[in-house]
Amino acid sequence: MKYSQNKSLNKFEIEYKIEKKAVKIKSVGKMGVITKEVKLKEPVIMENNVYYLKNHGDSRIIIGNMKQQIQGVLAGFCIEIKLVGLGYVVHKVGNTLVLDVGYSHYRSCNIPEQVLVKIEGSQIILYSINKEKVTTFVSLLKTFKKINVYKGTGILGINEKVKLKKGKVR
Repeated sequence: MKYSQNKSLNKFEIEYKIEKKAVKIKSVGKMGVITKEVKLKEPVIMENNVYYLKNHGDSRIIIGNMKQQIQGVLAGFCIEIKLVGLGYVVHKVGNTLVLDVGYSHYRSCNIPEQVLVKIEGSQIILYSINKEKVTTFVSLLKTFKKINVYKGTGILGINEKVKLKKGKVR
């Protein structure tokens, strides 16, 4: 099946294929192409050329994935994180991100294919049309340095506030 919307700014196309226990969704827009297969908990029932889902959660998952894919192919997803701490530095070397976050060694990780990385000082700006890839990459980066709740240092989201704890009271 196919659904498309053509306007001057918003131009996208969605194709979906319904199988017994899965739905394949393909979204095409000005930013790129996303393909995803959603596994269903219950099989799809077809009566009189109409599809029925037994489980309400399955329909919510399908609609949520379609919304994410439409937003991804139209505008994309951008997440900003910042390194807060004395001497915390980030470098991009080829397809690898190298972080110096206070350890005796550097922490590095490979950048996924669909994620674009821009570094501005101690800020890292991540952009992708696939929300799942960019959020998992951000969570991987945040595991490199946990937030210190006494000092407020670590790898934080750009709008993230840290509530500081009191130290020893003498």
